[in-house]
Amino acid sequence: MTYSIIPVIALYYFSPFLAEATINGVLSVGIELKYAMLFHFLVTWVIFWGAISVQRDLYQGFRLVYFGVKSLINKKGQ
Repeated sequence: MTYSIIPVIALYYFSPFLAEATINGVLSVGIELKYAMLFHFLVTWVIFWGAISVQRDLYQGFRLVYFGVKSLINKKGQ
């Protein structure tokens, strides 16, 4: 199984914006700041693992299509 650094870079770059958005959103609802920080942590965790899972699934799908097309081309050439 392969992983990429791209979700980590995206999360590192967007984390301050995500933190500000989630904290402002939670505070506007009226929840205390300590719960807003917990909510931000959970949202960040879900987005990070979601990005890795989607990327892994896309990689496996593209790999499957690539080898399928490659085998069809090899069969056609014989």
